[in-house]
Amino acid sequence: NNNKDYSTNALYGNFSGKNDFKSNKIKSLIYGFDFRYDKPKTNRNILRDKGSNQKFLFDASPHEEEIIGEDISILQSGGYAQLSTSLSEKLNLVMAARLDFHSHFYDLNKNLYFSPRFALNYSGLRSSNMRLTYNRAHQTPSLFHLFGNIYNQNTINLKEDLYGNIACYYSPEDYDIYGDVINQKTRVDQPYTALFAGNGNGFTLVQGNDTTVIDPLEVEIVDSYEFGLKGMPFNNLFLDFNAYYSKFHNMTSTTQFLQTLNPYGNVPFDAQQMTHIGDQPTDKRDITFSYVNLGEIEYFGIDLSLQYQINDHSTIFSTYSYYNTVELRNNQNENTYVSNDWAWSELLTNSKDVSPYDIMHFNAPKEKITFGYSNNQFLIKNLYFELSGKYNSKFDFESGGWVYSEDDQNQSYLYSGCG
Repeated sequence: NNNKDYSTNALYGNFSGKNDFKSNKIKSLIYGFDFRYDKPKTNRNILRDKGSNQKFLFDASPHEEEIIGEDISILQSGGYAQLSTSLSEKLNLVMAARLDFHSHFYDLNKNLYFSPRFALNYSGLRSSNMRLTYNRAHQTPSLFHLFGNIYNQNTINLKEDLYGNIACYYSPEDYDIYGDVINQKTRVDQPYTALFAGNGNGFTLVQGNDTTVIDPLEVEIVDSYEFGLKGMPFNNLFLDFNAYYSKFHNMTSTTQFLQTLNPYGNVPFDAQQMTHIGDQPTDKRDITFSYVNLGEIEYFGIDLSLQYQINDHSTIFSTYSYYNTVELRNNQNENTYVSNDWAWSELLTNSKDVSPYDIMHFNAPKEKITFGYSNNQFLIKNLYFELSGKYNSKFDFESGGWVYSEDDQNQSYLYSGCG
């Protein structure tokens, strides 16, 4: 089926209001409600919606041309309110709350999501304001995170026995000491295809007699605490300083390789094959990449901006940013691993010393510095001049099982067709 027609039906709207009060204590009340309804149709070319199986277009698998899957429809809605009050002449308090509904997650766990926020602002410093904030936010996975369904156009052939089991390297039952397949006549080459699958329904992996279940994505929750200082503490010097601490719950990973196709001499020698996406059976010949929740992660950082006015026309400026993780809290192994040659299921089954921390890739520098000089009357009137520089600390870009860095052996990531 070569149907490549896509369509998205979306309906969204909102209303909001604001009441200002003449009271010395209560300043204003802001309130509102918004909603969005999405019903995409991709014929399983992009999302795992109702349509024909697209896999045979790439690997010639003998799938019947039948309609599979279910229509996707998602309703999101939320209401919010914000109250601004004055505790004293120089101390203000803002309190806010939001309640959200998401139809996919409500069907799974019947939860609504509550997000409170408190901000305390003090303006009693010399030409400066100080702010303390607490905020809880919820990040729901996108349609692609939940229902993505994209096959790579390349396939690899793996040898199967008459029961559909993959012949594994280093297995004494599958390969002899010369590296030749045992019982060659009973082995058949079968095409396996890399599949990106959104994790809205979970996966079932089978390895011999063992079954591993990978849970579906949950809503990412973050609790944040911030301290801010903004103003002119000294003549001609403008300062903007922010320090923050955040704790993520159910943090969503980057793309992960889920299954172990080759145990590399580890018992059991059987490869893992994906048998189900949610409750929908597969042909067991997918090499699966998806997203997972990493657990609880603590994260902190600072942002500093300085600007000094030399005279009416000249300014020097600089910014500095830093972030890092404090600790990843998880009941699984906490030992680091050395290579990317592993799968998420190995963490779940404790078959390799890996930790969720090892795959938590922000793909961003830990430190960033900018600095510069500007003049709005450079040499002649109204000629603006600026000279600036920027520094970023080194970092690897990691996605799935690939790393792109200065290491030449990893640069094949760019040409792998995945990631």
